[in-house]
Amino acid sequence: MRSFLGFLFLVALLLGVFAFAVLPIAGPGLVSAVIRGTPPLAGQDVTVTAQVTPAALLQGAIGRIDLAGPSVGIGPARANAVAVSIDGLSVVDRSFSNLDGHAALVVITEPDGTFIELHDARISGDSERLDAFGEIRADEVTRLLAARLAFAGVPIEAIRLETGAIVLSAAGQEIVSRLSIEGDSVVLTPEAGLQPVTVSAGLPTPWELVALDVTPAGITVHARLAGARLG
Repeated sequence: MRSFLGFLFLVALLLGVFAFAVLPIAGPGLVSAVIRGTPPLAGQDVTVTAQVTPAALLQGAIGRIDLAGPSVGIGPARANAVAVSIDGLSVVDRSFSNLDGHAALVVITEPDGTFIELHDARISGDSERLDAFGEIRADEVTRLLAARLAFAGVPIEAIRLETGAIVLSAAGQEIVSRLSIEGDSVVLTPEAGLQPVTVSAGLPTPWELVALDVTPAGITVHARLAGARLG
């Protein structure tokens, strides 16, 4: 799940960038320049456009901000083909009427140099609620689960994803297991009385993990952020 957490971290930082950038409303050129020059975007290959009208300026509003970049990196996370659009930004209460974002691929570099990949990461909503989704492919899921189970001392010969379940093979037997959300943790609970294993923990506050949809192709992760006002 760390690649998905990296995507959420990226979104949170971008919201912070927009919060800072909407302060100096003096025209689209200045707004775009402030966003491009604000960490963590400073020095990265990003394109920023802003739609600001004289009437909106009088009301303390920005009509729309679009940000796009072929590769945006923040710490250990790097997102490819990033596009984020925010409509109806208000400087007065830091609200926005709509946000749409997408990254074709998010890669997290682990301390040991290994990589974790999240495909088709996307986010949408408004300042009252944002919903984020991402796909972790089956081969990535099995690799991550194998490493986590080995660390927990659970000997596993093979892992297979099915609709709604993860099947573990051990000692010539297949054990049906389920993923569940417990607080800010993801727990794998095998049947047959085996001990649950914590797969991931520490979802960035105030994000809430909503659902994990397991299919033979992988896992779709759904997270939600309530009260997503800028700043």
